[in-house]
Amino acid sequence: MSQVEFHLEEQIEDIKVPLPFTMLFTTAILLLPIAAPLISAFTLHSNNITNGIFKAYHDAAGNEVHEILTLDAINADAQAAVASGVAVASRSLGKNPHVSRFDPARRSWCGCGLNMDHSDCDSAVEELKKQIRSHNGRIFVPIGQAYYSIWGNVVAFVCSPGSNSAITGISESALTYGLSFLTDHCGRYVPGTYIEGAINVASELEGYMEVNGGVDFCAKSTSSGSWNCGH
Repeated sequence: MSQVEFHLEEQIEDIKVPLPFTMLFTTAILLLPIAAPLISAFTLHSNNITNGIFKAYHDAAGNEVHEILTLDAINADAQAAVASGVAVASRSLGKNPHVSRFDPARRSWCGCGLNMDHSDCDSAVEELKKQIRSHNGRIFVPIGQAYYSIWGNVVAFVCSPGSNSAITGISESALTYGLSFLTDHCGRYVPGTYIEGAINVASELEGYMEVNGGVDFCAKSTSSGSWNCGH
């Protein structure tokens, strides 16, 4: 299967991005509300899900659609994004994910007290990374959509809020960084969500959680009131 390559360059806030297609916080900070983006709702029902990697979106009639994510679909999504002229933001990995101070550009939401099946979590994350690797090392999730992988009782996801005005290319190293941030703040195999970027402008959600009953994995991923489990 051939892949289309784009050699375009967009600039956001003086950061140039090549586009090859392919809490130890202070008490005062704890009192501050953690902003969350406006996120599309995508619900998984445990009685009709299978292992695999998928995309979720809403069709023209507003119906929620889940379908297998293929390389052709990823190519088509990137082509559509470039053709639309939507801005492309970059992801900086210059800061250590193992930080305990408040950083408005990097936020976490933690499911403290919960623990996912270790094997299922590892496999779900690896399947998502594998899809990124198979697509020249970077994916662009369309605004208002989600790419996600399911393994056993765990879903790993990248969601692009519908309120965004730009998309962000997610590389394997960027996903690894985000999940490392969650491990450091929430704990190993604790459900959580990581966001980097300007809320409602160019923020992508990355994380994982258990699939129990019906779970709205994008919209509910930032519902926790905890960003650090104090481990």
